[in-house]
Amino acid sequence: MKQTTIFCLLIFAGLMLRVEWRYDRSGIYSDEKLARGNIISADGMLYIYSDKGEIALVKPNPEKFETVSQSPITVGTEQHWAHPVIFKGVMYVRHEDSLLVYKIK
Repeated sequence: MKQTTIFCLLIFAGLMLRVEWRYDRSGIYSDEKLARGNIISADGMLYIYSDKGEIALVKPNPEKFETVSQSPITVGTEQHWAHPVIFKGVMYVRHEDSLLVYKIK
């Protein structure tokens, strides 16, 4: 069975810490309704911008993949490959020629 790794790199004062979560294809850390994509974290939550054009708010839970809310991106064109940015409680998502702004705090 193929195993997938999600990891986070933390770099501070010249030191690097790698935190990993490993899982198999049994579905424990996956959601069939959400495609793979970019992940960013803020205020204890994960924000996922999927390759198929959806934004999902996910609660980190070692027991299961817990989607709190999910919404499609309905503006812009082409692929959904940009990485979201969070700054001062606002999430910015670029989709080709459009910039979406979400107040998350």
